[in-house]
Formats: sequence, structure tokens, C-alpha cells
Amino acid sequence: MQKTTPMVSQYQQIKARHKDAVLFFRLGDFYEMFEDDALLASRELEITLTGRGHGESRMPMCGVPHHAARGYIAKLVEKGYKVAVCDQVEDPKSALGVVKREVVNIFTPGTLIEAEMLPQKENNYLAAVNREGKNFGLAFADISTGEFKITEFSSPDDLQDEIQRVSPSEIIISDMLEQNVGQGPRPELGRRLVPCRPSIYKDIYDQETAQRKLKDHFGVASLESFGILEMPAGLSAAAAVLDYLKETQKTNLSHINRVQPYRPTDSMFIDQATRRNLELTETMRDKSLKGSLLWVLDQTRTNMGSRLLRRYLLQPLLDKRQIETRLDAVAELFGSPSMREKLGGLLDRVYDIERLASKISTGRANARDLIALKDSLACLPQIKHLLSGSASGRLSEFCSLPDAEDVVRVVNASIVEEPPLAIKEGGIIRQGYNAELDELRSAAHGGKAWILELENKERLRSGIKSLKVGYTRVFGYYIEISNANRDLVPQDYIRKQTLVGGERFFTPELKEYESLILNARD
Repeated sequence: MQKTTPMVSQYQQIKARHKDAVLFFRLGDFYEMFEDDALLASRELEITLTGRGHGESRMPMCGVPHHAARGYIAKLVEKGYKVAVCDQVEDPKSALGVVKREVVNIFTPGTLIEAEMLPQKENNYLAAVNREGKNFGLAFADISTGEFKITEFSSPDDLQDEIQRVSPSEIIISDMLEQNVGQGPRPELGRRLVPCRPSIYKDIYDQETAQRKLKDHFGVASLESFGILEMPAGLSAAAAVLDYLKETQKTNLSHINRVQPYRPTDSMFIDQATRRNLELTETMRDKSLKGSLLWVLDQTRTNMGSRLLRRYLLQPLLDKRQIETRLDAVAELFGSPSMREKLGGLLDRVYDIERLASKISTGRANARDLIALKDSLACLPQIKHLLSGSASGRLSEFCSLPDAEDVVRVVNASIVEEPPLAIKEGGIIRQGYNAELDELRSAAHGGKAWILELENKERLRSGIKSLKVGYTRVFGYYIEISNANRDLVPQDYIRKQTLVGGERFFTPELKEYESLILNARD
């Protein structure tokens, strides 16, 4: 039997901790998949299946270039699979033995934050369902916007209707619910309850544990102000959602800073059959948006507006005062074409602030995201000024929003107007924003000029016209002097290397600048 290599052992140990995910294992410039993952990825991604090893111990293997991995991950997630990305977390040059690797991110259908993987005009929810006695708890969150809601039902049919309305991309259910939900007079409920491939979490969230997890996340001593203590089944589901997000994202989730309770009676109840027959968000014939009521009505100028309008359609108001408040705002905009046109023009310049803020909070933003946020926030003072004279309370309340001028000012001062997409490309920070960075940048791009200047200076100082300043990868920067001029070598020169026809030296100044030049680009 062939001995397992250290790298294969490392892979198998990491894979054992992520059995339910396709593991993208970083090897050099590729992410490799092995064994069952390789068979699955080869089939689903239509990439060549190869192997590692020989004979009976040969492992199925396939891989994708690391720079193109995002597209392949998106395809797998779209098909309902989880993908765990395992990267090198130490410099191979300094590694003792096999390079240390860890899973740095887990992509799942309900936990996406990358814009290119998300539907722009729809929310992308992760939901969790739990059962406490006769009640069912439902919690769902959109990590890309920070929205987090919780509710409870006494009827499994009402729960099913609400899940269909929310339409989560992924749902997690407790192992106890998985065992019990399909029993009794409605055994088909377990299959109908979950509209997508479920993930199972252990049913360990008693009330004390669930409350502790939520209080720890929100940094509060009590959950009373959230109004969710009367929803024990929902509390457990909410704790499961947060745990799952933390497990998959491995990053800060501070943008999820509140949980909103709601009850089905807060808005008009529209069951699944009615939504389908009315074609509110999709047509009956081919389930497409085009031809639905939402398609007709959606003339919003931002993706945030489209998502809000979708929620309005699926949850019509029942409270008369709220309805009249909303209609007052609509009437004022309808009766003021000039205001409406100016407001629409300003909103055309506003990007998806909800998702931009979430990317920044989770550390996934790039420089272009910061520019988009800055450009969006720069419109806010003009929007507030335009709405300042509104008679409608719904419109005038926007005037209380902060201007966020400090964010606009910082991004304007620090980030170039058209930054590169990837941080590793450099050239993101404006010249003049940071003196140390300017010096490093000058060294990285102006090193040749400095060396030429040094060479001329040392020729004048020493009187050696043939003096040369050069560089090799092995010995670094040096000052080379021929044997014929050995007597003219300045006393502060330090011998570095002896050659057949001369000697190489360095000075403290040259050594210091060598370190600066070699490290400047990094």
C-alpha cells in the first residue's frame, strides 16, 4: 500500500471537517479537488478529470486556475452546492514541511455577498426553521444587506406559505425538526417545507443558549428592546442563522446590528396559490419576471428600490394610517413632476448602498466599491435639500439622515478616481495622502534614477571614473571597482565580494536603500 504524502494527509484532515462542501484546495496557481469532489466538479463544471498517484491508490483529481476560481465557484453555488475555499495561510518560503492551509471562506447559496453572484433586484435570504412545542419558528437574514427578521407560526401550512413568500436560497433546519416534521397526518410536509437543499444543524439551541448567542452578537445585556422574547421557537432559529453565517463567512458581521420581529397579521396574508394566480412576481406559464405585476410596476431607479417594491407587493399594508402615509408621499411626487424628475436624476447616481456597506463591513470590498459608496453618499445632501419642503411626512423624514460628509471627504482624499479592481495591483491610494507610501512608491518606480544619481556622486567623491553601481539577485546592490583603482577606494566602503578583475563594496546608505527598493513594491 502506497504511503500517504503529507500534503494528501493535510487535504484529508481539512476535508473531514467540511464533508458537506466541495473543497477548493490551493496548490500553487490552482485550486485542486480530489476524490468525490473531483468527480462532482468534473461533471458539474465540465472540466477535465485527471488523477494523482499510481495504481490502486490513484486519486481522482481536477483543478481550476486560482484567478478564475470565482466563476467556477459561482456555477457550483448556483446549482445548490456548498464550496469551501482552502488557501495557504503562510509563506511557502518560510514553511517547515507542508505549507499551512486553512478554509478561509465557505460559499453557500444563502450566504453570498459578492455582487456578481447575487440577483441585483431580489434579496438573497438564508432561513432557519425550528420547532418548540406546537409552534414553528422562522428566522431569515440577507447577509448582503444586513436584514434580519424573526417570526413564529402555530400552523405548519402558514409556515410553508411564509417560506414560499420569503423564497430563501438556502434553509437550515434542526435535526429534531428533520426527524419529526414529516410525521403524523401530514407526512409530505417535510418534503414540501423546504424549497431548496437543506442543511441540518444540531438541535442544541435551548432558550438560554439562543438568547446568549444573540446577546453576544448584538452586544446587549437584554433582548427585551428587540421585542423577540415572546418568540422562543424563533429565537432558536435566529441563533442558528447567526451561527451558520459566522461559520461560513469567518469574518465580522457587525452590519447585522438588529433583528426585527414581525407577525403574519402585520400585513395582508397572501397564500402561495394566490400569489401564483395573481402573477405578482412571476408568470404562471414560464415563471419569468417579464409579464408579472412586479415587472409592470418596477420603474425604480435603484436596486434597493426594486427589492423594497418587491417586499411591498408581497406584504401589502393593513394599517390605515400607514397606508395613508405612503399614499400621501405618492400623491405629492405624482403632483410635482419637477421634483420627481430631479429626484429620479439624483437616484440614478446612487449605487446599491445596502450591499456596499455590507461588503465593507465584512472586509470584502475593493477600492471601486469605496468610490461607488462615495459617489452615492455625495448625492445625499442634494436629495435632502430637494425633499426639505415636502408636505408628506414620509418624504420629509429622509431629511433627518446624516450627510456622511466625513466618508465622502476621506474617500475623495485617499482613493484615486479610477482605481484598479484588485488590491494587489497597487495604485489605489492618491499621491500625497501618506508620506511613507509616497516614499515607497517613489523607491519602487524611481530606483533606477536613484542608482544613477548615486553612481555619479560616488565617481566624483572617489575620483574613480569607471566606478559602477549594479545589482544581482544573489548579492543585491553593490559598488564595483577595478583592481587598478583599488588605492582610491574610500575608507567608508565595506568589502562585499572579490572578483578576478576587481572588488565589490557597499555603503550603509546603499544597504539601507537596497532594503527600501526591494520591499517597496510589496
